[in-house]
Amino acid sequence: MCCLTKTGDHLNIAKETAKLIGMSTNILPNTELWPASAMRDEMIEMAGGFAQVMPKDKQEVVAVLQKRGKIVGMTGDGVNDAPALKQAQIGIAVQGATDAARGASDIILTEPGLTPIYTAVVESRRIYQRLRSYVLYRLSATVQIVSLLSILVFGYDQSIAAIYIILLALLNDITMIMVAYDNVKPSRYPEKPTVVGLLSLSVFLGLIMMLFSYMYYVIASAVSTGDFATDDDYRETVIYVQISLSIEMLIFNCREPQEWFWSSNPCLGLTLSVILANLLVIIFAATGTIIAQLSALDIIILCVYDIGVLFAVDALKMTYQHWLKVSGFGSYLDQIGKDETGSKVGVGGSYICSLCCEFSRFIMCLGDRSDEGIDENGNKIRRRRERNDYLGADSENSSESMSLLGTSSDDGVELGSPDDTADGSASSILENYS
Repeated sequence: MCCLTKTGDHLNIAKETAKLIGMSTNILPNTELWPASAMRDEMIEMAGGFAQVMPKDKQEVVAVLQKRGKIVGMTGDGVNDAPALKQAQIGIAVQGATDAARGASDIILTEPGLTPIYTAVVESRRIYQRLRSYVLYRLSATVQIVSLLSILVFGYDQSIAAIYIILLALLNDITMIMVAYDNVKPSRYPEKPTVVGLLSLSVFLGLIMMLFSYMYYVIASAVSTGDFATDDDYRETVIYVQISLSIEMLIFNCREPQEWFWSSNPCLGLTLSVILANLLVIIFAATGTIIAQLSALDIIILCVYDIGVLFAVDALKMTYQHWLKVSGFGSYLDQIGKDETGSKVGVGGSYICSLCCEFSRFIMCLGDRSDEGIDENGNKIRRRRERNDYLGADSENSSESMSLLGTSSDDGVELGSPDDTADGSASSILENYS
């Protein structure tokens, strides 16, 4: 991270001001910004600032830094700062800024000084970490539940009552509300979120949790001679209690993806919500309320087993993170979806969603498909939709599909913009099938 001064003042004034506030005095005149060249771009990145600059010069400096993979934030107060504030990823208008600067900015300071910027950065990093914990937890829990129940249902013909799925979702969602108030440590350096890295850790944790639950089921089936072996309702309740207790405690593993779960204390509300949810499940199982009644011994075994799973999963999580660093695979995951400068490339969520809609439409139209309608007399009619409706009978639809998938250009592949996708291809599909 670097700080760079851009001012319209004289070069000597800029250097003296930078010296007084402890910034770099390697400030150059605006004449060094032109003409554009590769050496010029490198010089901009290494300089401490520029003086006597015009609005175009400020915008050019921001654009060059972005092109070199930097995330650029800029502060300003005047009309001449508006183009650069708009160009920057984070434009900040200081107190008393003009309407033009305020309109071009992402953040508007209402207090004098730059201290509010520090507060905003710290709070944003806290928010990001809470969001990361929640997303990581939800994805991991989904992987565990879906994979485990799929194995038990299809592999062992094990039925699972719907009430257990409802209880899992209800208690879990209520508990997770407290994640928004959790204690987090803001990172010292800017966060670099990657969807691939988040997904890989989520799948890893979810599969590990699934393996522990599956292992309990297999061992209990092999050694048990009591109700677990003979009573289907009893067996379903044991499966539910084991999943519920373990999945509630999984949030403690997800709070600190890079550290041991005890490295920071969760907020009191989150701790109490997890404890109360688990106590409620234990009470249900002990009294036979809503679910089948379990023996005291089985409840104790389940509690001890799931507490052990909490520590085991955390140890495997740390082993996985260590392997990512040692092997360099973690760096590879971080670079997926980025170009050589480190800037993100790829497609947006709306593009992927619309592409899925187009693919679904294509599959449905491969065979004959009948659409119902009403004629002018109010009678119900059926119209045969052939595959030609999709594959190019209508040139307008064909060109629309091509704009979604992308067109070649001199600079590479140019994908359809999310706005175009949302208003064009996806909406037309909804209209055709509504």
